[in-house]
Amino acid sequence: MTTYTTLIILSGLVIFSYLFDLVASKTKLPSVLLLLLLGIGLRVLVDNLKLETFDFLKILPALGTVGLIMIVFEGSLELKYDRDKNKIIKGAFLSALVILIASVSVITFIIYEITGKDLYTCFTNAIPFSVISSAIAIPSAAALSKKGKEFIIYESSFSDILGIILFNFAISNPHISTSSFTGLGLSTILILILSAISCIVLLYIMGKISHHIKFFLIISILIMVYAIGQSYHLSALILILSFGLFLNNADTIKYVWFRSIFIYKNLSNDLTQLHQAIGRKCLYFKNVFLCNIWLYN
Repeated sequence: MTTYTTLIILSGLVIFSYLFDLVASKTKLPSVLLLLLLGIGLRVLVDNLKLETFDFLKILPALGTVGLIMIVFEGSLELKYDRDKNKIIKGAFLSALVILIASVSVITFIIYEITGKDLYTCFTNAIPFSVISSAIAIPSAAALSKKGKEFIIYESSFSDILGIILFNFAISNPHISTSSFTGLGLSTILILILSAISCIVLLYIMGKISHHIKFFLIISILIMVYAIGQSYHLSALILILSFGLFLNNADTIKYVWFRSIFIYKNLSNDLTQLHQAIGRKCLYFKNVFLCNIWLYN
């Protein structure tokens, strides 16, 4: 496949994603579903015509990770916290936890019955199939009411986070002991501390940089910190969710010392521009789903 053919395919994916977003806004049909169907159609077309295609397997993991970060970050930037929303947050967390546990149990049983493997192997392989992916749930919730969309953002983000924690715990502890739970607690505390520090530092950087490409710098730092956290098997998606929440609610913090250091004049305008920039990137990275079906169907 030539360079120009690859460029045509990639740009075509973006165009289709945009068109599907327009269709979804009119029909209430999730654009992700349309992308998946298109991916299946392309896979059939490529196989029947025996076309030579670019090996997307080389770049799919990176694109998928960046897409997940962008989608969760965009969703969290829309969340405004107040005490009245504690009920929604608690409900979303419990819903994600109960659905994850129930799904893991059922899928573990199915895999065990089909393969006859040991329960540990079946359990570990069942976890990825049990997560309510933010990458699919959040874009699909665009047509819901504000309250419903907030619930989906929280629930799917919690599902991703809990799924990652459970998966890392499973693969790191084939034999459960007291030290297993101690390590889980320490890693959770560590990522919470890292998230708090990252939020403060990134907000400070936003206030000090006046260059017009500062949002790309912020996003790059965010992705780098996420990758570092994941490299050490930490649930770095907590960082993405907390940073978006922190940015969108920083102006409600009343401490004088905090406002004098971190809250700057153009913060509100910068948040609007950042949200728009993230939204444009999400439009592209949602095509990862299409590529995923194209490759694996």
